[in-house]
Amino acid sequence: MIFWIVFWACAALLFWMPSISDRAARFLQVGRGVDAITYIALVILFYFAYKFFLRFESLERQLTEISSQIALDKPEERDE
Repeated sequence: MIFWIVFWACAALLFWMPSISDRAARFLQVGRGVDAITYIALVILFYFAYKFFLRFESLERQLTEISSQIALDKPEERDE
C-alpha cells in the first residue's frame, strides 16, 4: 500500500513539476527527462521481477518439502 502511495505521489509530482525529470536526466547523463524515467522504471521493474522470482522459488521449495513429508507420513495402502 505504501509503495502505491509513493508511486502516485511521485507521478503527480512529475506531472506538476516536469523539471524534476530533467534534473534526473542530467544526473544520469541522459538526453531527456522521459529517458531518465524510462531507465529508472526499467531498473525498478527488473528489481521486482527478481524479488518475485526469489519468492516463487521459496514457495516452490516449501511445496516440495510439504508434499514429500505428506508422502512419507501417509504411504498409500496397496492391494495385495
